[in-house]
Amino acid sequence: MRITTIDHKGLKETACNIPPNTPVVMLNLLRFKPDGGREIYYQQYIPSFRELAAKLQLEGIKLKWGGNVSGRMAIADNEWWDDVLLVEYPDFASFLLIAESDGYRNDAEPFRLAAIDDCRLIPMVGFMKE
Repeated sequence: MRITTIDHKGLKETACNIPPNTPVVMLNLLRFKPDGGREIYYQQYIPSFRELAAKLQLEGIKLKWGGNVSGRMAIADNEWWDDVLLVEYPDFASFLLIAESDGYRNDAEPFRLAAIDDCRLIPMVGFMKE
């Protein structure tokens, strides 16, 4: 099943599961639309997302890691991803503020929808460190 939009019911449920002021790393599994989806995502969506975060005076949102998927080892036959990003948020409330804002819906989300053929956003709270 293809997923391109953020589930707002899921946002509320997730917010209840994550303690306040707890850092969150968002696993982004991305499959881009052919013919320019990757370019739209990195050249238009990401800058508009960053601009919105700045307007909302949110600090501490960091790309921790990003890369291209290089193979398939433990994945369903009908599932594949182009890129994976790990984005750290100071807390889930910061992500929620962006995702539920009119600025996101009007300025950033149209680029995301133009770029993404399928995606998964998986919020994670750490329990291990080196």
